[in-house]
Amino acid sequence: FARVAKLADARDLKSRVPKGTYRFDSDPGHQPILGMARDSGCRPSALLRLPSRDAQPSAKSARCFLLQSDLPSEGSTEIVGFHVGLVDNIALVASSRQGQRVQSGTTQQNSRGRRASQWRSALVFCLIAIALALLVVPSGESNVHPNDFAFYWTAAKLVLEGRNPYSHAETLDLQRRLSFPGKGHLVMLNPPWVLPLVAPVGLLSFSLGRSLWLLIGLALVFISVHWLWDLYGAGGNRWIGWLVAVTFLPVAVVLAIGQIGPLILFGLAGYLRFEARHHYYVAGIFLFLAALKPHLVFLLWIALLLCALYQRRWQSLAAFLATLAVASFLTVLVDHRVFQQYAGLVGGEKVVFQETPTLGGLLRHISGFPPLQFLPIGVAVIWFSVYWVRWRSSWEWRDRLPSLLLVSMATTSYAWFFDQVVLLPSMFYATMMVLRSRRFKSFAAVTAYLAINCLVLLLLLNHRTTFWYSWTALAWLALYAVVQQGVTDGISSVNPQ
Repeated sequence: FARVAKLADARDLKSRVPKGTYRFDSDPGHQPILGMARDSGCRPSALLRLPSRDAQPSAKSARCFLLQSDLPSEGSTEIVGFHVGLVDNIALVASSRQGQRVQSGTTQQNSRGRRASQWRSALVFCLIAIALALLVVPSGESNVHPNDFAFYWTAAKLVLEGRNPYSHAETLDLQRRLSFPGKGHLVMLNPPWVLPLVAPVGLLSFSLGRSLWLLIGLALVFISVHWLWDLYGAGGNRWIGWLVAVTFLPVAVVLAIGQIGPLILFGLAGYLRFEARHHYYVAGIFLFLAALKPHLVFLLWIALLLCALYQRRWQSLAAFLATLAVASFLTVLVDHRVFQQYAGLVGGEKVVFQETPTLGGLLRHISGFPPLQFLPIGVAVIWFSVYWVRWRSSWEWRDRLPSLLLVSMATTSYAWFFDQVVLLPSMFYATMMVLRSRRFKSFAAVTAYLAINCLVLLLLLNHRTTFWYSWTALAWLALYAVVQQGVTDGISSVNPQ
């Protein structure tokens, strides 16, 4: 019936389209579009109404299929071109075989032009990042005001000197020697396998290390935004992706205070990118970066294990565990007691019981009953059980991970506002749902998104702390749910599988 020219990965195909076309969630290798149209009582010829000059795909259509069928139509060949992902239309056009060759050459030229433009954007971004980093380099080490980068720098410095990176006494001694202002102890709370990543900055002075850390964070955010928009935005209208990233305040906050969030975001973006391309081992290696703060995405680990069991696909899980083991082994080589030291810090300081601006932390603060801090986690696990049963047979990480990230962040027992940078994939997914839904009122969604960010900005400018931000993760989750419901209502006329 049909012959498929594979220009993109068939397993990436998952589309919801408006009335007049049809939703499909299967490999297009056998009787895909025209067959389903015929099953629905629609003549294939009724869809072939676009002129041949529209056969050429847009330069923004980075990922598309070309399906060539052999239906008789006065000697011409029907070409079906459609985007992979959430699609707003499917163009079926009549074209000759010669026209198909011209289209292929035009697509290659457009692809080369896009790559050149992307490299120019990357170069400009790197130059700006370097200039910003040089501007923030202080003239000396004395009286340097530390941000959260100091946690990682002191841990790296101590472990390279053969001392305990999780010791309050050791960090306080180093803090006094460097004349850091403030009375807080700069003890890193991340698990020991983070040390191989942060140890190199311990070889540098604090000011130089902080500037390099900022430069790396900017680069990782740039790459993450680029990869995520390629996945959710199909590479088109890239300025929208950058607008969302710039206005999403957790991104700016995490860069300003020198936290490790850009590494975690980079790991999630890399996992989604390479998992969608079926490079499962590479995806698992990237996922290791999400384990730098594993509690932020705790539902992801449950889903990863269940997917490996249900789909019999162990590559990502195996690569993740192997990378985690290698990082832990390298850490033990430097400090063979590091895991004992970390256990002493967590048990002695009761890190898991610290009050943070989360839903659980707010419940504990109001009630005065510490176990309530973990109640939302139990609710999240129950929700995930229902979610898994519903989607396990058609599980696609690109579509499912945004929800897992939002629910994990809204219910985790320990998190800060800047940790919400890991929700950027969810924001991109919601953005594309708004842009590609014809019936949902996108103005209301954009207004709500900007209102949340403006309110948070006011809190930051007024130096509000802790529980003033406990509502933000729930706000993102509620906005995402409303957008998703609006899209569902907008395509209610489509017959679901």
